[in-house]
Amino acid sequence: MSTRLVVVTGSHRGTGQGIIHLLAKTQHEPPLTIYATSRVGPDLHIKPSYKNKVRYGKLDVGDKHSIKTFLSSTIKEGQAISVLICNAGINHNSNETSELAAQTIDVNYHGTKSMCEIFLDQGGMAKNKGSRIVNVSSTACQ
Repeated sequence: MSTRLVVVTGSHRGTGQGIIHLLAKTQHEPPLTIYATSRVGPDLHIKPSYKNKVRYGKLDVGDKHSIKTFLSSTIKEGQAISVLICNAGINHNSNETSELAAQTIDVNYHGTKSMCEIFLDQGGMAKNKGSRIVNVSSTACQ
């Protein structure tokens, strides 16, 4: 049975976890295989409905090696990602220093940009007609 591959970053809590819950409980044709990713990659024990599947993986958007490793270990030959939901990021608003500001820009901008480029190329999204990249930002990180 074919499924549509969806990757959600920053899914271990908050908005990302909410996105996983909503996708897992919604009926889709074809069904979804949802990769819930975060730097720690915990199993959230989300019970999907219908024929959807939830998989868990480690993915640090600020680390190109982590991105490439995630793709090579989860995406099988001939598969392509249909949707990438970029939710991961860091926020140091309560403890601002120039070093932390640089880290925030590096992860939230450069990391997300690199991840999108790698997913388009190595994740097959550029060749997958109808694929989508969705960037999510909370009020705290705007």
